[in-house]
Amino acid sequence: MPRRKTADLALRGPLPTIPGAGKLGLRVTYPTNTPDGWTVALLRLPNDYYVVVGQAPHERWAVVNQHYVVPGTRVEDPRPVRTDPITGVAMPDYIRWNWTDGQGISSVLRALAPLDHARLRQN
Repeated sequence: MPRRKTADLALRGPLPTIPGAGKLGLRVTYPTNTPDGWTVALLRLPNDYYVVVGQAPHERWAVVNQHYVVPGTRVEDPRPVRTDPITGVAMPDYIRWNWTDGQGISSVLRALAPLDHARLRQN
């Protein structure tokens, strides 16, 4: 794998380039079971938070998820975060927003990166 020469994280088009996220130790996967016209990337931080970034035909969205393994199996299943991990405030549904470029996604990734596993389990 070639070494990254920039601090930006370039995702598959039409997903945005995420400024400043190249050094966060993200693992990026692209699910293959998305509907036609959709592009989705799972950006997994080392502390088991995910930010799922999507480009659908009529919207661009991102959602914060937490790594979860279905009990009794080895099936990994990202689950939506329903409590803001930084403020502790309960969210009505989950943390989801529309994006226009990668700047907002970068801000969320940088805010989640320093959180440790102990705090993650409390939410």
